[in-house]
Amino acid sequence: MRLFLAISLEKKEKERLWKIAERVLRKIKNRMKKVEMENYHLTLKFFGDVEKEKMKSIVRRLKKIRVEKFYIVFNKIGNFGGRVLFLDGYVEEGEKLKKLIESLKKENLIDKRFSLHLTIARMKEVVRGKEKEILRGEKFEERVLVKRVSLMESFLNEKGPRYEERGFIELN
Repeated sequence: MRLFLAISLEKKEKERLWKIAERVLRKIKNRMKKVEMENYHLTLKFFGDVEKEKMKSIVRRLKKIRVEKFYIVFNKIGNFGGRVLFLDGYVEEGEKLKKLIESLKKENLIDKRFSLHLTIARMKEVVRGKEKEILRGEKFEERVLVKRVSLMESFLNEKGPRYEERGFIELN
């Protein structure tokens, strides 16, 4: 099974972020594949193909983690290589995210620095010129409460990915 660890968002939070993404993406003329709203998440670690016993071990280690809820403020559009567009931002009370990351590292669930981003679209062509300027000029601020970390299974098909939760922790 293809597994990844993610910061999960509640439906109402996803809906607010979806509205921002839709507003921004309507301004871009490039062909793209939008990320479905129900698939919005922030990846902490991609494990790849994992056997069932390893999945159980990951869930056990995840359940040991105790950290507080925190807020992410999304306030700009970013991109990876001009092809992957994402909502970018910062964490209020960053020490809470730092504690989450340290706890995940202690349980050997992540092994590198977390890059805060929520992918909203994958472009068919590199974003350049006017479109890039439009993205840079976008102004918004959306505060999202982070309450859950999930172990997700990814299923790939011709319509795009589908995710199912295999384990989780609620943040205090």
